[in-house]
Amino acid sequence: MSDAQSYLVFVSWPTASGLLLFGFWSYVKAPLASWRWVQLGIGNGLVGLFFATLVFLGVESWYRFALDRTDSFACTKGSLRWFERHYQLNTMGFRDDVEYYPRFQPSKRRIGFLGDSFVVGHGLANVEDRFANRVRRSHPEWDVMVWAFNGLDTGEEYSLLQRIAGEGWQLDEVVLVYNLNDIGDLAPEWTDALKRFREESKHENWLVRNSYFASAVAYRLRARRNPEMADYYHFVLRAYQGPLWERQKKRLAAIQTLIQSQGGQMLAATFPFVHKPLEASYEYRFVHERLAQFWRDRGVPHLDLLPVLQGLPCAKLMVNSTDAHPSALANRLVAQAICAFLETNVAPRSADAIAALGQCDQAARSTTPTEAIAHYEEALRLNPKLPEAHNELGGLLFQQRRAHEARLHFEKAVELRPAFAQACDSLAWVLATSPEAQERDGKRAVELARRAEELTGGMNPMVVATLGAAYAEAGVFSEAIKATQSALEAAEKSNATAVTSRLRQRLALYQAGKPYRDEQYAGP
Repeated sequence: MSDAQSYLVFVSWPTASGLLLFGFWSYVKAPLASWRWVQLGIGNGLVGLFFATLVFLGVESWYRFALDRTDSFACTKGSLRWFERHYQLNTMGFRDDVEYYPRFQPSKRRIGFLGDSFVVGHGLANVEDRFANRVRRSHPEWDVMVWAFNGLDTGEEYSLLQRIAGEGWQLDEVVLVYNLNDIGDLAPEWTDALKRFREESKHENWLVRNSYFASAVAYRLRARRNPEMADYYHFVLRAYQGPLWERQKKRLAAIQTLIQSQGGQMLAATFPFVHKPLEASYEYRFVHERLAQFWRDRGVPHLDLLPVLQGLPCAKLMVNSTDAHPSALANRLVAQAICAFLETNVAPRSADAIAALGQCDQAARSTTPTEAIAHYEEALRLNPKLPEAHNELGGLLFQQRRAHEARLHFEKAVELRPAFAQACDSLAWVLATSPEAQERDGKRAVELARRAEELTGGMNPMVVATLGAAYAEAGVFSEAIKATQSALEAAEKSNATAVTSRLRQRLALYQAGKPYRDEQYAGP
């Protein structure tokens, strides 16, 4: 039933009860003595029904048309409608009012905020109120991106970062915005409890499914009565006191390794739970201390937001009384702290490199390949230790059928940054598929392709396809077929028609015991 139809039903209730009341009193103008108390009871019942349905309609109308807010778990009808109204996504699928570009923009540092709903701006109707957008306005010289979705935990954040890196996005400064419950996906009992809680909302009675008011009341009652939800925040405390914390540290270290493998620097910022009084009695303080010590040990610049927000009442820090996400005020204070933090900790090491690469990438898009090659060669003359420039120049040279020169630049990129996934993939491709026999080396191609696959988490089908080509060059056709089939399945799921066609052709070659040769010098 649509919202309009359900509202008409609710409007009909006081109308129908009013007509019944009018009809009853019109019919009983002269009460019979023997039925007097029965008639009075019926009359009073109809009066009560009329006013009850009238009050319900008034409250329902307010919840439906005037109240525009979220709840913490996005389970109510009002919350779901709020997302439809206020979430605008860019072409990459992230909530933002600007588009993102994979390559560095000329003379701009790239700041990527990785996180969950605290970063997305859950509960903030105006996206410009969230801290990331405030940072962008304060520093127009920074290319600020928000890599975040509602509900992400550390495992999903790692997978998201793998996807971004696997798709060729250049990383500079990546800020992991950590929420204390990001450890939650390590405990299946909690993830199952949350799933059951959300599933229950889909199987409510007709009234709860169709009334905004009843949906809000039912959500609050379920949250209070559900012992698993009531124990949620104590679960978070326990998670940092046992073996889950050791596993979480390994995952956080893996995020740092992935960022560094792509030439970026990792920073971290930790949010407190804003629905708890941020006073001396704040029971999660030891979690903040553990996280701070961990980041110190890893050499990661860290900003603890607890001192930034403490002392303010919860009512000012939360977006509303039923949603424990940071308010516009909290986001403003956080933005000020993060700006100061980044101004101090953004590494100056790559500022010139970012500018040079941005100019080269712009030239590559707007000039001929020959002119683009000249731009990259000039950038490398000024600074020969730019792995990104060696990798991009290698790709341009290979497309110009200058395989040997391309190989040398890919080799240099890998030498400068051994964990550079794109360079490993590109070099493996030349070693596996070059039409020029002297450039091929199947054994080393497999080694590099496997490294690229590990660095991208097997998320990029074209990297997996390169591994298939490397195995074929090495004569291990069973593994070549397996890798290519895996890449083909991933490409088919994403409806990449041109890619699937090429992969099928390669698969046929491997099944016939033949390696692939990139006669068109098209690259991986």
